Amino acid sequence: MNNNNKKPFRILFIVFFFLTIMFCGIAYFLQNNVYNKEGKVTGEALITRIDGEDRTYYEYVVDGVKVSKYTSSTTSSLSVGSKTKVYYNPNNIKESFLDFEYYSVISLYISAGVMFVIAFIFILASLKKVKDLKWYRENGMVLSAKITKVFAPYNRPPYFIFCEYDGYDQKYTYKSGPLNKDPRPMLEEYDIKRGTVYVEPDNYKKYMVDTSSIEGKDIY
Repeated sequence: MNNNNKKPFRILFIVFFFLTIMFCGIAYFLQNNVYNKEGKVTGEALITRIDGEDRTYYEYVVDGVKVSKYTSSTTSSLSVGSKTKVYYNPNNIKESFLDFEYYSVISLYISAGVMFVIAFIFILASLKKVKDLKWYRENGMVLSAKITKVFAPYNRPPYFIFCEYDGYDQKYTYKSGPLNKDPRPMLEEYDIKRGTVYVEPDNYKKYMVDTSSIEGKDIY
């Protein structure tokens, strides 16, 4: 694979890498500065009011002193009148946060990890596809197969192109990899009836349908 083919994937990797670092950085800051449990005392807070998705008002009592506060976030698990765990600073009882706020920070870590894993898998799969196509183009046999249909399992992406090839002894059916864009408008506009399929010379069942032109890059 030449450097031009690798460049988009490198850019994607760098973008997702920095997004992951950013999410982890925000979560780390919140966990260690805003929602830090260290030195906090656990109490019980009563939810007194919820303003849509903007604010949750709550109150708790410390040594007979009632403290009323609000947080600029909400959760579906709480409602007016419900009780939840609150963490407060014994040296400054007005400094506090609710239990769900702490776990929302943990979810940031999880989101960052999931984002990175998904991006990594996507990039690896894309690189493998490019590598496989390169191998088939250099080592495979080229077949001109009749395009029989375009199929979308859920009537939305991904789309798959099905092709048929009449061999000497049997008919072969080939299925493309998933396409994010519906190929039918292009197939109709350019009256494309046949597609390029690369197969292993000694095994026509091992193949790769070339959809590079449809993805914007030799179906003809």
